[in-house]
Amino acid sequence: MTKILIVEDNEVNRDMLSRRLIRHDYEIIFALHGAEGVSKTLAEKPDLILMDMNLPVMDGWEATRQLKANPRTCKIPIIALTAHSMQGDKEKALSTGCDEYESKPIDFPSLLGKIESFIEKAKSEISESAFDLNISQLNPHIQKALFSHLRHELCTPMNAIIGYSEILLDELKQPDTDIYRDIDKILKSGNQLLELANKILDPTDFELNQDRSFDDFGAKIRLEMLTPLSTIIGYCDLLIEDADALFVPDLEHINIAAQKLLSMVNDIVNLAQQQLKAIDIEHIESNSTSALIQTAADTMHLLSQNNSVTSSAKLSGMILIIDDNETNCDLLSRQLERQGYTVAVATSGQQALQILQVIPYDLILLDIVMPGMSGLEVLAQLKIDPNWQNIPVIMISALDEIDSVVRCVEMGADDYLSKPFKPVLLRAKITACLEKKRLREQQVVQAPQLMDAALVPVMISRLSDGLIIYANTTAAATFALPVAQLCNRHIQSFLSHEDYSEIITVLQRNEAIINREFLVMNANGTQLWVIASLQPLTYNSEQTILTVLCDISDRKRAEDELRIAEQSYRSIFDNALQGIYQSTPDGQIVFVNKAMAMIYGFDNPIKMIETVNTLNYKLYVDIEQRQQFHYLLEVQGQVTGVEYQVYKYNGQTIWLSESARVVRDANGNTLYYEGIVEDITQRKLSEAALKRELEELRMEINQTKRAQEVAVTQPNYYQDNQDKQAKTTPTVLLVEDNEMNRDMLSRRLKRLGYEVLIAVDGQEGISIANSTYPDIILMDMSLPVLDGWEATKQLKANNKTKHIPIIALTAHAMSGDREKALNSGCDEYDTKPIEMSRLLNKITTLLNK
Repeated sequence: MTKILIVEDNEVNRDMLSRRLIRHDYEIIFALHGAEGVSKTLAEKPDLILMDMNLPVMDGWEATRQLKANPRTCKIPIIALTAHSMQGDKEKALSTGCDEYESKPIDFPSLLGKIESFIEKAKSEISESAFDLNISQLNPHIQKALFSHLRHELCTPMNAIIGYSEILLDELKQPDTDIYRDIDKILKSGNQLLELANKILDPTDFELNQDRSFDDFGAKIRLEMLTPLSTIIGYCDLLIEDADALFVPDLEHINIAAQKLLSMVNDIVNLAQQQLKAIDIEHIESNSTSALIQTAADTMHLLSQNNSVTSSAKLSGMILIIDDNETNCDLLSRQLERQGYTVAVATSGQQALQILQVIPYDLILLDIVMPGMSGLEVLAQLKIDPNWQNIPVIMISALDEIDSVVRCVEMGADDYLSKPFKPVLLRAKITACLEKKRLREQQVVQAPQLMDAALVPVMISRLSDGLIIYANTTAAATFALPVAQLCNRHIQSFLSHEDYSEIITVLQRNEAIINREFLVMNANGTQLWVIASLQPLTYNSEQTILTVLCDISDRKRAEDELRIAEQSYRSIFDNALQGIYQSTPDGQIVFVNKAMAMIYGFDNPIKMIETVNTLNYKLYVDIEQRQQFHYLLEVQGQVTGVEYQVYKYNGQTIWLSESARVVRDANGNTLYYEGIVEDITQRKLSEAALKRELEELRMEINQTKRAQEVAVTQPNYYQDNQDKQAKTTPTVLLVEDNEMNRDMLSRRLKRLGYEVLIAVDGQEGISIANSTYPDIILMDMSLPVLDGWEATKQLKANNKTKHIPIIALTAHAMSGDREKALNSGCDEYDTKPIEMSRLLNKITTLLNK
């Protein structure tokens, strides 16, 4: 639905305009002055603005100028509304930035024609020039659909890398071996890729970075993903050379998936454009979240046609996988067969329905996104057919929209799994679904005995009038009535009118109410808090309501006490001397105390939260360090004393020491992070100064020592030089902060006969080069302490090290990177992921000069 913002301070005018526009199916929002109009535009993103020019606080002329100067709002059409009708008013409105002009009193047909013209023009421009826009300028619903499709494409090879790595680790079962450790590094890099994909392809990132073009988007993905991809490909090459033949096929699967992902990352702009072309823009409504959800809504009405329940086959462990991706099917089949299940595969919805007509499976794993007949369409067919509707269905997809999960469950799916999923989680969900199916088959026989013996209150009441026709003894005790008297009461006598009306409305739609909290009153007049589940039930040929509830009054009282205690606890945090925070896993700040805000240079915690969460605010100097911190936190559960650099609000760089932990719920799901930070800038500056002084002193001592040796024993100098020339093992200094890349490169170089020295930052690289004089240096450009660009400049400015060849290694793949490296003093340049033969040719060429 098209959204129009009316900026008008006159109440009568607002009412008249809005009512007439609503009749033409427009959604209307209001602002009473210019400043509110600017704010509402940024927050609500209307499709068109009707702007009165004579406004309080900020007039329409200034509001229009601000909106047209902002890249986020400059494309929104603005029609000026003014009571003036003087010559030159229209020209003034257009020169201010308005797209059209209408004088009061409003000629509504004329205004409506102008509005419709702008809306049609906007739709045409979206379809014709979408690829020329910045990504952030796309319609938010189109942007979200684009990112969901891209995640689905990129996650397919990532799932293969993770899935085959887990299978190999499970088969090895020897953590103390080199091959196990190397495959575990591949698995960790695969998980890192998945985390990066979810972070980069998050529409909120582009809401915070307004001028992000497709080329910038592609460059960011290449920069972030090439390092872990380099690690995966490098270790695959190592392992294929060394591993037993039994493991080589799965390693080749990983390598093929990594190479495919590398190709997609390098051509990500074209992939994004192809996906954008495939999105049906005309059918994306402003109130929908994706085409996937719309498909679910279209099929929902089919499910209400048949609600009969039939018994299904006994538990036999037969599972049907419905997925069009061959790799996904292979991974799932192997995992399930190892768990003892009998598995069959269908590669399309049509094939699956044909198979089910012959064999009644115990459980179905159904992919949502498939060509031809989608997973949602298959689910709809399953749930309207009496022969299949009781087969448990678990939906699987790389799409992570919560709406799709909700819709699948509403349509009858028993559970949902996001790719990639852990074998333990897969096993648990399948076991739970099969057990639920077994219990459902037994409940018809066992229900009366179970209800009588239940330790929780159970009641059955008529749907038509609420009369209770069954109650167990526990329910009678809860409501302070004998069973016989309770069965003559109506359920609405214990509930508020609003709660009872809501219950009846839901149950008449044949839907269940699960774990809803209600305030009820028993026969003694005592108020109780209960948590209840209600569902429609055919009992003795009547339409009834089955109610199962639990008295939670004690828990509610405890929650009130806890809330008071938490308020006192929060006061302690607010006044602590150290910086304390809580944040969501995706980086949104939930809470900071005063000390934390002061460390970052903010006046108060509210200002810091609003700034960091809503603006294009660069917080971390080295984002890779933060990503590594996040990874360690998720793996280990807590991290202590991690040091890194951040930007204060005024742009100043400071050093922080952080200790943090993950807070999880009872099921192990991450709720939030909390941590303590301390400003250690002065300590780091002192350490750096001391390190420089020690380095200068060491260099001075070495220079003095060499001068003395040359003066006293001149012939030894020539002997040393001859010894050095006779040396047959070239020495390579590898300056790299990524542990996995260091390990992979150093091991491959040592196999080829090179002596390898290691440095983890640019400053250490300079120190080792000055003391050992290696034959060649492999220099990563993105380094902590001192980056590769500055380290190269210092080495080339030193007469003792300027002759040492330096090869720049970088995850960048942008035009001009090679020239930048060579201008900084590097002798050669290579991009990640490292192609070993190419790098060796460059090393050999430089050593032979």
